[in-house]
Amino acid sequence: MYFKSTVNADFANSPIVYREFITHGVSALYDWRPTPDSWYFSVYPINFLLFFIMNDDGITPLVLSTVIFTFVIAVAFYKLTGSVTNKALASLVFAGVVFMPQIMYTLGYVQHPFAHNSTSAYGALAFMLAAMSAKNNSVKITAMASLLSFIAISSDMWLAPAYLLPLVFGEIFLLRGGNRSYAHISIYLVVAVAGYLHVLPRIFNIDIQEVKIVGIDQMIVNFKMMLLIIGKTLNIFIIQSEMAWYASFCVWLVLLCYAVYSVFRMSDVMQYVASLVVLSILGISSSYILINQLIKPGSERFFVSLVPCAMAMCAFLCFKNKFRSVFVAVMCLFLATSIASHFNGKMYDHRKYNEFQEYTSFLDRHDLTYGYGEFWHNSIEIDWLTGGRIKIIPVYGDLKYGINVERVRPQTMRSWHTKSAIEKAPKRQFVAFSKGYVCPDVDVCTSLFVKKHGEPSEVLKWKYITLYVYNDGLKFF
Repeated sequence: MYFKSTVNADFANSPIVYREFITHGVSALYDWRPTPDSWYFSVYPINFLLFFIMNDDGITPLVLSTVIFTFVIAVAFYKLTGSVTNKALASLVFAGVVFMPQIMYTLGYVQHPFAHNSTSAYGALAFMLAAMSAKNNSVKITAMASLLSFIAISSDMWLAPAYLLPLVFGEIFLLRGGNRSYAHISIYLVVAVAGYLHVLPRIFNIDIQEVKIVGIDQMIVNFKMMLLIIGKTLNIFIIQSEMAWYASFCVWLVLLCYAVYSVFRMSDVMQYVASLVVLSILGISSSYILINQLIKPGSERFFVSLVPCAMAMCAFLCFKNKFRSVFVAVMCLFLATSIASHFNGKMYDHRKYNEFQEYTSFLDRHDLTYGYGEFWHNSIEIDWLTGGRIKIIPVYGDLKYGINVERVRPQTMRSWHTKSAIEKAPKRQFVAFSKGYVCPDVDVCTSLFVKKHGEPSEVLKWKYITLYVYNDGLKFF
């Protein structure tokens, strides 16, 4: 339903790469300029297979891909929890993942065709396999968990604090028991080092995701944002207000402290599995404080492991505990609040799907099939939704010329910005100006562009977008 009502420029990522891959082969993967979290190894294989099987690279396979990743997380945490508790508690965890609050499906990017929810799917499977390995002391199963971790961390470094580092530190609990081989922790350490060094991305010449510690002032901002994000995500008071979010955070903080205390009193395997989810919560929260540079909506997407780990933590505390009823009550309240949020909360959408259809019809009426525009304002989405019939190249802004076509933006093909590609383009071209990252002031951008390229043949207006049309093409080189 969310996919049908809204479209995000990011949604076009894997469909566009798939089309180029089908047309040009493996070279398309090198032509594409990915973001540092590239998704080459974790998402593309899944999405490409769905596109091939369904003979469709539109919205439907992306919805299916999202369902698959979410289902994998739910099942993996069901198995993880059930391996050391019981089916009733595991079922509550499963429900908590499936019916997680709206904020996680929208700002948390669970609805996103890839993003960090896919990373959480690989991490959840790794946790599940790690629990099996702990029970059977199987190096082979540990190797499988490590392989999944390596695939995911090579596409998205956020796997490290959310899943991989907990696997490394969790092994310490098993080693303390004296019956665990050092081979297990060694395998995880090799993967952690290889991930930190970006071995696989460097082999394929993919932009790497650098980790930078932010300043103290930003850490303070991040800490304050973290309180609200966690409280809002794990809200247990039905109502949506800052007071409810802060109160929810305090409740979960008490539970987390009690969980840390309880972990050291558990048996070997139970201790190991419980330590994984506790370390994941601590890891993702501390990493957010230390390295997050975003101060706008969207930061919630880094906490996609929070809901399953928090629910699993509660389940572990419930098991054979005199305070069992308290923990069950918290889980049920969270589930009720999450379901209610889908009916009472604000839908954080992007641009409505029918708006893209209207814009496409507008371009068709004016015989416009090739142009340039801002990534976030109806450019690459149009390319995707029209099957490549209308191509709008996402570009950067430029303080001297209004836009910069030569500079390649992430999530575009490098070849689109070459002289040969532009020379082969249709003569009738346009530039779509809209207020945003590229043009904070549309009047300034258009003035600079006209100064460089001359007056347009036509000036068209569609809602918030101003289009400068040039019948004889544009020369950028």
